[in-house]
Amino acid sequence: MEQIRDFNNEDLNNSQKAVIDMMIVDPESEPELNEKMIKRAHDAIKMTETFLTQLASRNKTWMDLEVGPDQYLKLRNGMIAKSIRDLITILHFIDHETYGFHVTEKKNDFADWIFVTYKNRELAIKVRKSESRDDAISQLESIK
Repeated sequence: MEQIRDFNNEDLNNSQKAVIDMMIVDPESEPELNEKMIKRAHDAIKMTETFLTQLASRNKTWMDLEVGPDQYLKLRNGMIAKSIRDLITILHFIDHETYGFHVTEKKNDFADWIFVTYKNRELAIKVRKSESRDDAISQLESIK
């Protein structure tokens, strides 16, 4: 599975060229066969691209969707969350002081960011009600 995830556009382009190169016969001797083989190669490549795109999308959830730079969550310590998954990672590593700056009795920057950026009221409420950093992480990790 890991090999498929590492398969990038350059690899796909090289693969396409190799398939076409292998299938092309001498155009002078078999022009109709050559055209049919090229069409089949292109069809096979399209199917492969579609499969790889679908496979890649199955391994990601909305938690992995990155927001635009104007919507990044910028923490006091300089860390930046571009997605919910980033926020979970950051919460695992930030110190108590940084967490306490962003979450007080009067505010919760993490819940506000989730609500405003992702329009996910339910998750924002769960994060806001969290009694600790670990509880917030658990709430975020429990979503599907």
